[in-house]
Amino acid sequence: MIVKIPIPNSSYLKIGLVHHFLCSCGRVDFYKEPVVSLVYHPKHTCSRCSNTYYLDVITFLYDASVLYWKTLKLNYIFKKEKSGWVAKAILKVPLFNVSKQKIELENIVLVSYSVHYDMHLRTVNEEYHNGMPMLTRKYFFLENAELQNILDLCTEKIRPMFYDKVIDTLPTQFKWLKDVLPSIDVTLSRRDIVKYYLKYPELDSFEFYYWVEVGRFEMHKSVECFKTYILNERKEKSLKDAYDLSYKEAIDAKCYDPLADYMFSRRIKDVHNVLKCIQIPVQIKSALFENITVKELDIFFDFLERHYVECDILQLWLDVSYEDTDAIVPNIFRMFLKEGFYEILTIYFRETDANIYAIHKEFSRIYDLYYRGRIKERLVLDYDISVLKTVGKYKGLAFALAYEVKELSHWLRSLKNCRVSYSKKIELNECIIYGVFSLCDKRMLCVIEVRNQKLIQICSVDNRCLSDEQMMKIEGWFRQVFQ
Repeated sequence: MIVKIPIPNSSYLKIGLVHHFLCSCGRVDFYKEPVVSLVYHPKHTCSRCSNTYYLDVITFLYDASVLYWKTLKLNYIFKKEKSGWVAKAILKVPLFNVSKQKIELENIVLVSYSVHYDMHLRTVNEEYHNGMPMLTRKYFFLENAELQNILDLCTEKIRPMFYDKVIDTLPTQFKWLKDVLPSIDVTLSRRDIVKYYLKYPELDSFEFYYWVEVGRFEMHKSVECFKTYILNERKEKSLKDAYDLSYKEAIDAKCYDPLADYMFSRRIKDVHNVLKCIQIPVQIKSALFENITVKELDIFFDFLERHYVECDILQLWLDVSYEDTDAIVPNIFRMFLKEGFYEILTIYFRETDANIYAIHKEFSRIYDLYYRGRIKERLVLDYDISVLKTVGKYKGLAFALAYEVKELSHWLRSLKNCRVSYSKKIELNECIIYGVFSLCDKRMLCVIEVRNQKLIQICSVDNRCLSDEQMMKIEGWFRQVFQ
């Protein structure tokens, strides 16, 4: 029952009537009863090195009444795995192995910290696991009259070590990042930088770290290629010069949100108008489209284009002040994105002046009516009996009608670049809109429009292409029902 190898901490362990004092120097003293007072701090002097402090292993691991111990030596291990890294804080303690009838050292994992990434799914999962909650949260180390919680100590040691090790073992494609990290601003978090580029491994420049939500866009390796994409590959020199100047100002400020430039270069056609939009102050452009997705913004521009000409839309954005981006603009988007509101808006919107305040006032009027229930009776869609009979299943597909405006609105929101409002046409029996779903997984495949018993259009979700088989089934259902 004697441990022959040195251990990091001097430990006390009682087995039956025998008291074992296992010193970190490698010396083992053991005695049978009686032994001098043993109350959490066994009083014994090592016969080799004169050490007087021993950790009562059983008490330390399992007795919640003990509040503090002298500082322990912990082992920290780091391991590179296939898709990530893991670090552990380990306490090596001697315990009695009943089956072998001897004392053996066991590794007690107090805390583990890991990062795993998936380059295809663009995910970086960071996990901090407390392996001994009772021990690490309750106990404290006492050193130089200062108390330190064990969990805090483990965290304090692991995190700085962890990302230093990660940087040293990054895959070869991140060599450029390893080379540039020593020269970056010391106020930046190396942890956040590493996680960012694990999530977007295609990027090859540190400039991208200052881009806001780069994952919203199609990936491009170099900064110049990405900038060309954001500008919609427009070739006008005046436009490129203005964009480069605006971009440099944003990077110098260490915050570039590409969304405004991306939208303006695509939704504004006249080059002079685009130029004016690109020249909007960087501070305003960065705050203009916060908390709204590219797809949602596309729908908002569709709405504007139905009611205003391009020069009016241009002036609307040019008149926005930085103060407006704090309240007025976000509130417009909040109302616009409220479930069910979009379809109501297309019916009841009264054209106003093309400025952000007038539009906000009109949105608020309709929003107030909508949520006070004054137009609630118009939220239900009615169909003739003959139309209701067309609903059904056909070769693994389900063909459904929307019975509420908010349901129809939900369908239309899933269709990228769908610019048409249908609820009024349905009410006037001018067309029928069907949602087509897969019976296998209940997933919506497309929305189809039928007018005068003719199949007018098939709009797939997010403009994804339907397979030839799916198209044949839809056409087969249509012939069966309407011909």
